[in-house]
Amino acid sequence: MRLHDLVQTSRAVAQTGGRLAKIELLAALLKRAAPDEIATAVAFLSGSPRQGRIGIGYATLQVARAERAADAPTLELAEVDRTLERLAQTTGKGSTQAKEQLLRELFGRATEGEQEFLLRLISGELRQGALEGLVAEAVARAATLDSDLVRRAAMLAGDLGAVAHAALTDVLNRMCAPPAEVHTLDCMLLSSQRAGFEPIRPVFWPLRAKLHILFHFAAELASVVEVVRGDAA
Repeated sequence: MRLHDLVQTSRAVAQTGGRLAKIELLAALLKRAAPDEIATAVAFLSGSPRQGRIGIGYATLQVARAERAADAPTLELAEVDRTLERLAQTTGKGSTQAKEQLLRELFGRATEGEQEFLLRLISGELRQGALEGLVAEAVARAATLDSDLVRRAAMLAGDLGAVAHAALTDVLNRMCAPPAEVHTLDCMLLSSQRAGFEPIRPVFWPLRAKLHILFHFAAELASVVEVVRGDAA
């Protein structure tokens, strides 16, 4: 997927008033993402790099943006993510100059619209809690999952990108394949039982069930996160 496609979707979402319409736009883009692009797309759409803060000041970004913009979009999402990873790992003596060079090369290959998006992404200007909520719902829509399941999974895993990867590559669908009338909490209980944990009777709901879910389902998701991070590395 090209960065241009994501930038266009981000712009369309910003210009769209209705919440459901925003979710549809985001879900449509996520459906097109390759497995190794999902976590990056989710991070960018949520308003921050997958690597978090990478220690680059606004002045340095402005210098990099002074590079002449590309006439046509060629940057791939994975390329941008790799550059950001290199930036995040560049430390120590001479790191400032090395980061400036990496940024100049990146911005030099970006169109004007992509340069603006990258500047706001890296500086943190795009970061909004409400935006991440929309992306979580878009993940659920794209994967045809209950949005409550995706939100809860993201909360427990602490990584919406990893949960999105699991959801969109059908991991969560396989975990949650009971009849449609089964409640989201039951789906989580079933997923833990399928993993070999002792089932519980819903006698002391909601406290006992919630504790069971938080402990066992979080362990499952932690394993998913580790697999996803291992694949990304």
